[in-house]
Parts: sequence; C-alpha cells; structure tokens
Amino acid sequence: MVILDIGMPGLNGLEVLQRIRQVAMTPVLMLSGQDSETDIVRALEMGADDFLRKPCGPGELLARVKALLRRSGSLTAAASAPPSYAAGGLTICFPSQEVAVHGRAIALTHTEYRLLAHLVRNAGRVVSIQELLRQVWGSDSYGVDVVRVYVSRMRAKLEPEPTRPRFILTRPGAGYLFAGPRPEL
Repeated sequence: MVILDIGMPGLNGLEVLQRIRQVAMTPVLMLSGQDSETDIVRALEMGADDFLRKPCGPGELLARVKALLRRSGSLTAAASAPPSYAAGGLTICFPSQEVAVHGRAIALTHTEYRLLAHLVRNAGRVVSIQELLRQVWGSDSYGVDVVRVYVSRMRAKLEPEPTRPRFILTRPGAGYLFAGPRPEL
C-alpha cells in the first residue's frame, strides 16, 4: 500500500500516482492539505483508492489504511477464481491478470493488460481513443499514437495473424472494438 501526498517537491503526488498506475494496482491513499474538490476528483479518477484531507487524526488515517488493506486482501483470494473471460480461445482471469490464448500464457505489460481488460469489459462497443487514454493511462494528454502502438503490440501477442485481427478491431475515426461476447462480471 502507498500513502501519497499530492504536495511533494519535484514530481507531485498525482504524477507519482499516474506512474504507479502504469505498472501496478497497489492500493493508494492520497493525502492533501488542499481543500480542493478538483484535486480529490482528479486523484480518484486517476486511480487513487481513497483520499484524505490533512490535517487528519491518526485514528482516521489508521482506519482508512486498514480498510484499504482489507479490501486489497480480498483481491488475493479472488486470484484463485476461475477465468473471468473465455471465448474464441482467449482466456482472461481478471483477478490475477493472467491472459492465455489457446492455453498458451501470454505475457502482457501492466498497461497492455489494462488496455485489454478495458476493451474486453466493453466488448461489442466501440471505445474511443480518448476514453482509452483516460481509463488506461489516466490522462488524455498522451498522443493518439500511444494507443496505436499498444494495440499493435497486443495484436502481435494475441492474434494468430496480427495484420488480420480477430479480437481487437480498428474502427477508423471512432476507436477500437473488442470482437467477442461481453464477460459476465
């Protein structure tokens, strides 16, 4: 678990949070001496699990830490659950973030996994590049090419013929579509 203050020298806490979310789903409790609702909303939208305004009492801080740890502990137990998605030879176990194609394990980076999971959870719906940037990278300030590069890498790993994709389809001018049934979550 990470307790992260927004107001830090060098990188601010939101930038650190963004970098954490690119590589891990570690529980993050954000702190701030600012009383800005904008900071709270932004931190939560970027992937913070909880937010606490400073100054706060040690009892409240401890209670929030315990609650986050309790919730994240339940994720560990869920990792042994059966696959959350299985269709067309693609198997995804959401709790453990394991992906396989026709029984062969596929090594995805954390960002590739998050991108795939977001597309699969929205199967049958075209997802815009801006939505993907916000949901996967935490900001739509990244360029469109970032999504294209990651989709290309995932196709190389998942698709039998990456130039003729079956799973992740491009909808020019609109975004990407995961061609498969929606998972039952």
